[in-house]
Amino acid sequence: ICSLIDYFLTDARQWRAFLVAERMINMISELINNDIKQHPELKTNYEKQKHILDLAVETFILRQTLGCSQETFAQLLGVKSDIIKQIESGDIL
Repeated sequence: ICSLIDYFLTDARQWRAFLVAERMINMISELINNDIKQHPELKTNYEKQKHILDLAVETFILRQTLGCSQETFAQLLGVKSDIIKQIESGDIL
């Protein structure tokens, strides 16, 4: 799949989408870290949810990098589009 990603990254539009997604991840991480600093009791809750967020973000980044809609990405993976929507929204593991 890495060669497939490399192929799509050659498209400048897809590269910009990847960079935007990366900035979003960094902003979310910064917000979480600031929230934990202000409310240390939330650290455990954030740690429990980290794997869900990681899966959602990685799915979104891969889909955007490939230039796919949720429906197209679901077809490529052989799953229903609702599954991709749920993963990206953090509603499913």
